[in-house]
Amino acid sequence: MTLLFWWLFYKLYTSLQMKENEIDRSKLKCFNDINMFNNSFPGFRRRNTPIKNYFVVQRNPNNTESQFQRPSIFSFLKYRCVRDSSTNLRGYRVNFQFFFGDVPIFHAKVKPHSNTNYIGISEGTSSHIKPPHIATILHANSFCDFSFRNGDSFGKEVFSVQFRNDETIKSKPRRLIVHFFGLDDDIPQTLSNEEPSLDDEGRWIIDLHSSQAIGSIKNARMIDEKRHPYIFIRKIDKDVLEIEAAPTFEEVWLFAMTICDFLCKL
Repeated sequence: MTLLFWWLFYKLYTSLQMKENEIDRSKLKCFNDINMFNNSFPGFRRRNTPIKNYFVVQRNPNNTESQFQRPSIFSFLKYRCVRDSSTNLRGYRVNFQFFFGDVPIFHAKVKPHSNTNYIGISEGTSSHIKPPHIATILHANSFCDFSFRNGDSFGKEVFSVQFRNDETIKSKPRRLIVHFFGLDDDIPQTLSNEEPSLDDEGRWIIDLHSSQAIGSIKNARMIDEKRHPYIFIRKIDKDVLEIEAAPTFEEVWLFAMTICDFLCKL
C-alpha cells in the first residue's frame, strides 16, 4: 500500500507540474524547446469543408513582375516542388520531387501511416524512408512545427518552421515563421510571411511577384524585419509549389520549406 500511495502521489505531482510549465507556442523558436510532442503521423487529411474564398491568399491582380522592387544585391532563383503518390507492395507513399528548371535535384518520401516523426531528404530522383539522408525534417504538433537538420535526426538544427493561426481573426490566413540559427550575416535570423490585405470582395490578396499563382493558403511572401522580401512561395498547380528565393539560401533548405508548406493543414 505504501508503494502504491507514493506512486499515485508522484503521478499527480508530475501532472500538475506539466500544467504549470505549459508551453507558450507563440514564443518557441528552436525545435529543441518542445519537450512534449506527438510522434504519430496523422497522414494527409483533407479539410472536411471546402476552403472559402476569404480564407485563400489570392494573387494581387494590380501587381506585376515589373512593378516589384527587388533588393539590388539579389538575383532571385525559381524552383518547383512536385507532390505525387504511389502504391506498391510496401504500401502507400507520398513523394516530393524538387526541380531547378527541368533538372531534378532532391527527393523525399513520406509513408503517411508510419509512426516516424522525421522526413529524410536525398539527392536525385529517389529516396528511402530510413536513413542515411543528406538532411532530415523533424515534425511535431500535427505538422505545425518543423526542424531542419543536417544529416540525420540528431544533426545540427539549421532552422525551424512554424505555422500558426491568428487567434483574433479566425478567417485570417495562417502565419508562417522561419527562424535560422547560427548562420552568416547575409541570412536574416527570422523570416515571416507578409500579412495579406482584404479587398472589397472579401478576399485576402498579396503581391506574389507572378501572374501564374493560383489562390491557396500555401501562398506566402517571406520578409525580414525591415520588410524586405527574400522568398516567395506560390501554388501554381494542384500538386505543384513554386518557390523563388535569394541565392543566399541553400537549395535543400528551400525544398524543405515547400515540404513543410505542403504538409501543414492549418
